[in-house]
Amino acid sequence: MGTGVENMLTKGLLIVLVGLVIPGLSLGLMHQNNYGKIAFITDRDSKTQIYVMDADGTSITNITNNYFENASPSWSPDGKKICFSSERDGN
Repeated sequence: MGTGVENMLTKGLLIVLVGLVIPGLSLGLMHQNNYGKIAFITDRDSKTQIYVMDADGTSITNITNNYFENASPSWSPDGKKICFSSERDGN
């Protein structure tokens, strides 16, 4: 097993590579859970939406898929749910 620095470098490299593969990916707003899933935002569909993907960049899924801007995804402590902000007004 590598050192903490090696692990951080590997994760950083993965994020940079994923950013090159996924146009419109906001690198500053990615958040990974303990199950190897990454939540991120992108405006590839004109409105900022929240997506989840495997840590290797596969299985990309839009989880908000609506007309409203969505941002700031963050995993729950158990890594099973995501909270985020949205411009929805409740109607």
